[in-house]
Amino acid sequence: MGKISAIDPAALNGAIQKMDTGANTLAGACRSLTAEFGRYGLDTSGLRKLDAIAAWTRDQLPDLRRRHALAVAANRAHPNDTLAHIAEPFSLGAADHALYEQAVAAGDRASVALVTSDLRAHLDDPEFLQAYADAAPDDVTAFQGLPADVADRLNRLRLKADVEKPGCPQELKDLWAHLTDPADRTHRSDMFLLGYDALGNGHVAVSYGNPDTAANTAVYVPGTGSALAKASGDLNRALTLYASANDTGAAGTTASIYWLGYDAPGWSFPGPASQSFADAGAPKLAAFVNSLAPQHTGADHVTVIGHSYGTTVVGDAFAHAGMKADDAVFVGSPGVTVDRASQLGLDPGHVWASKAKFDPVPEVSATLDPLKWLDDHSDRFGNDPTSSSFGGRTFDSGEGSGVTHAHSEYWDPGPSLTNMTDIVIGRPDRVTAMPQEDRTGVLPNLADQVDPVLGIPNLLGPALQNLGHRVGGYWGAPIEDSGDALHSFGQAENDVAGTVTDLLTGDLDSAGHEIEDIGSDLADSGENAVRAVTDFFT
Repeated sequence: MGKISAIDPAALNGAIQKMDTGANTLAGACRSLTAEFGRYGLDTSGLRKLDAIAAWTRDQLPDLRRRHALAVAANRAHPNDTLAHIAEPFSLGAADHALYEQAVAAGDRASVALVTSDLRAHLDDPEFLQAYADAAPDDVTAFQGLPADVADRLNRLRLKADVEKPGCPQELKDLWAHLTDPADRTHRSDMFLLGYDALGNGHVAVSYGNPDTAANTAVYVPGTGSALAKASGDLNRALTLYASANDTGAAGTTASIYWLGYDAPGWSFPGPASQSFADAGAPKLAAFVNSLAPQHTGADHVTVIGHSYGTTVVGDAFAHAGMKADDAVFVGSPGVTVDRASQLGLDPGHVWASKAKFDPVPEVSATLDPLKWLDDHSDRFGNDPTSSSFGGRTFDSGEGSGVTHAHSEYWDPGPSLTNMTDIVIGRPDRVTAMPQEDRTGVLPNLADQVDPVLGIPNLLGPALQNLGHRVGGYWGAPIEDSGDALHSFGQAENDVAGTVTDLLTGDLDSAGHEIEDIGSDLADSGENAVRAVTDFFT
């Protein structure tokens, strides 16, 4: 095809549609007539020539579509120009990027397939890949939705260029080492860099295993304080789950993704007390998770796991951003932006939550609604997802080593990792539920500060829980069990007050759950009291 000095995008689009329709009509007619002519022994050479013309016409369409995409992109930059001017000869990589971006927005699967085919054919062509990468925005989502191996190649191209620049930040060098250095503890040969940018604190999406072919895929979303400079620890969590899931002997492979595609809150005010970070991150997470399905081959089971503030982002994405996945997992949550599992757009039987007994984060994440200050099951961003009033399922995470470290131990060997693994690989029947006593936590809630007389059991209980846990051994067990008994009794007191509040505000559903919790907490208090005595005499 010769050079074109200027393009009218609308006119060219019309011509493409007519050529496509005409070529398909002509080819169909030629096939039909050739069969008829052949049946009667007539000469079909003329029909074969017409069919060749139809084929030639179709062969011109990919090039015309690329030129049209470039013209549309040029017109966006100069909206007042009727004609678009594109450089000749045009860059195939740049044209493919423009075509892909427009095709995805328009739902044009044929053009998406054309670009994907081009990219695969040019994976060893650095000039083509560089042109494609240069045309894409500098954003973690730049190659989102492309096949994992293609996105990996393009993102590594960008990261390598950044690493080679003078004054490259250490976190980028570390990320490059994670991806390329066999001696690095988080390196594996089957890592895929699905997204990357160095904007702000940096953003990244890394998969262990290929999500396009894996039978199971887990997406892990970290919480407060997460940044590219701290990626090593979060990568290790994704790697730990990857190894655990693939060592079970379950059919099919599991891919484990670390996703930091949002700006996580820092520890300075308002930090994790603000929902704005989740509201901004939820649409990005939803877009990423939803982009995995179109490239996947075969059946897939997707689980999205949130930790700490990451649970708030995950819940927001399910409830308000249209994220589609099979299971949701929340650990150490300050709330997930809704009060009921049914509000997440998932079957509540596929909504899982856990908190270690000594994890302080769910306990200190107090709601700002004074009407809920007497409710032990209200967190900062909605009902505690481990509470019965939330309506999902729980899994055991153990106690944790203490309030200082329990919040960070969910990926350590133990019941939490085992249960998350079973959820990810689709074995919910093997998941062990969270003990009722662990749902009360080990810190007094806000209600106990408002009415310390009513809250004496819940103030003294956590103190004994923590003391017993620290002492350990013969004396520690009965002390901790005594604290459990007192704390559970205090929870029952608060449940009574919460029931009254729910009835006064007309929330009959919550009142019903509170009444159920009163019975559970009293029963748990009695069991722990018996255990305290038994421990003392054994």
